[in-house]
Amino acid sequence: MKDFDKNNNDEHVEALQQLCFTGANEIRSRLRVNEDTYYFYHRVHNQRGRRHYIYAVLDEIERVGIAVKRVHELFKDYNPSDEADETGRRVLRNILESTNDELSLYVRRLTECLVDLINFSKTNTDPYFDHYLLYVELTDYNRQKQDLKTYFNCDNQNLQMVIDLLKRSISIAEQNLDLTKCWYLDRAKSTGAPKPGGDAKLSNFERRMATALPFASKGEHAALGFDYGQAYRRPSGDIHLNIGGVRRRVTLSTLLGHQQKIGLLSSYCLLRCRRLLRIRASGGVVAGIAKKINLDGHPLADLYKAHTRPGIAKGDFVVVRGYLCEVLASRVSQFGYKSFKIKYLSGSPAGEREDSVPAVEVRLLFKAATIRKGVRGLLGVKPRNPRLIASKLRETVVKLWENNGLKELARGDTEEATAKLNAAVHSIRDQLA
Repeated sequence: MKDFDKNNNDEHVEALQQLCFTGANEIRSRLRVNEDTYYFYHRVHNQRGRRHYIYAVLDEIERVGIAVKRVHELFKDYNPSDEADETGRRVLRNILESTNDELSLYVRRLTECLVDLINFSKTNTDPYFDHYLLYVELTDYNRQKQDLKTYFNCDNQNLQMVIDLLKRSISIAEQNLDLTKCWYLDRAKSTGAPKPGGDAKLSNFERRMATALPFASKGEHAALGFDYGQAYRRPSGDIHLNIGGVRRRVTLSTLLGHQQKIGLLSSYCLLRCRRLLRIRASGGVVAGIAKKINLDGHPLADLYKAHTRPGIAKGDFVVVRGYLCEVLASRVSQFGYKSFKIKYLSGSPAGEREDSVPAVEVRLLFKAATIRKGVRGLLGVKPRNPRLIASKLRETVVKLWENNGLKELARGDTEEATAKLNAAVHSIRDQLA
């Protein structure tokens, strides 16, 4: 627990609570919706629209603030002596893990909110929000109907009447929208568009995320996570029962990491709500976020660049998971993320000589172009055999890697790296003496 900074956590929690409560209330004040009208319109079809949907999103953000406050109260008087005996250590571990699971739940829910808010930026009119809400309600009733049929062999007619009413409402709603733009529905294979009249199904999160990422900002990419595993599967793994599975050790710093992610997700959710409502106010918490969210010089900008434009090219010498490699080729995914085909030059994790890895796992060691330029300068002429030069460069880099401490430095063994480097320097001095 020594890696936990209590003062830093106090400041972060205070800022997060202001974000979740004050920021959400600023947006809510623009909706012209209160608790009475929210519940009145909760079951009124074709009249709820964007304001009703955003009001519900702000509820999610407020719940997150309540959860974070509760977690802070739970651990504010943490005492390391609680870990002194066997019972104390076990109870503390279970408190940490149960809290981690709760925060993972809110991370997942905010992730879903942000993905849908990004997608709604392409269909930002009331009919699409109404249509979405009707389908969410229809899906719930269809599941109830299926449960009654499966477990009780029961066909409930009152439930069927509600389903029929919802389908009629959906048909009316579809008169004012383009079904091909309904990103929240699965598409029929025969037509390439969702089935009309309430016969479509809600799309899953993986598809919605794939739809949202091309329209997400750099910061939203980083806040969500750059793939389905980071965004959804990992927090889901904390929520689901996992007896016998591999679990990460949870510390107070783990919880702080969750809080930081929650802060990012909440910030971008509020900004998307502000954009959907076309709010232009220059004062307040959310406006302050909009002004400060510029990613230039921010760690998130470096993270986004590491996935998309890491400044590595064919022929460069790189480090991948502690192994020396040469870049053979690169490619870019539909989401703008880069990957490299690499060749291991000195050992490999599983014996393979070549592999493909995401750009974020690749660290630049030497730029090939810079080394070649230096060689040409030393030679004073342009080499006539570039392949021979490349081969010699490769041999030289491998020797440096193995003999002069580069391998140890890349793997975090600074003491051994320094020893090897000093030995190499002394050897050179002896040769020159």
